[in-house]
Amino acid sequence: MPNIEASYSKTVGPDGVTFRITPASSPDAGFSIARLLLCTIPAWVFFSLAGTVLGMIAGPILSALGIGLNGFLMTIYAMATAVAFFYGWYKSYKWFSSWFLRKQTEGRHAYDVELLVNSQGVTLAGSKEFFRANDIHRLVIKNAFDNTYELPMTGYVAAGNAMTVGTVVAANAMSNAVVAVANHKRRAMAQISYFVTIEAGGVSHKIAGGLTDVCANGVTTDITRALRGEII
Repeated sequence: MPNIEASYSKTVGPDGVTFRITPASSPDAGFSIARLLLCTIPAWVFFSLAGTVLGMIAGPILSALGIGLNGFLMTIYAMATAVAFFYGWYKSYKWFSSWFLRKQTEGRHAYDVELLVNSQGVTLAGSKEFFRANDIHRLVIKNAFDNTYELPMTGYVAAGNAMTVGTVVAANAMSNAVVAVANHKRRAMAQISYFVTIEAGGVSHKIAGGLTDVCANGVTTDITRALRGEII
């Protein structure tokens, strides 16, 4: 899937300024080896169940026909279970990727959005929700990762023979490598997880998300200008 940068456009019409906001695509939207490996577990379960069911069905039939398990039948059985394994792997990967990306999108509030803004207020085209200009306290930029923390690196001190020390050092290095990858991903996601909120009537409402810092600031500035009637 091609990477899509966060962007927005604005069109001036007789009713006000229409904003069309496109969130940045997730870096996880493409193929993922990590998700593929994770799906090995359900694929193996599917493979085991398929092998068991196939054996339960084929066994009595072959016995009734007086046919033993020869090399040819064993090959067919192995091929059938292998197909079951890879099918389960493929379906698990597709389902998990769809679920994972949907949850990620919800967390980033990364949806295509259309807004109509004029001196009267802000209207969300999708839900038709309207925020009166006189009720709007302010526009605020936040980040979906504001309340999350980076994982700390570990640093174990080992004593003893060379084998013990070497084992601890290797385990510590592997642990820190995983932590470094996780923190790098968090920082990358945070860069495209800014969202804009309208605070009106004492309540905060998300109106656009999945944005970069620059795009979120641009949206906020131009909406404020449109509310004042400054965009012509």
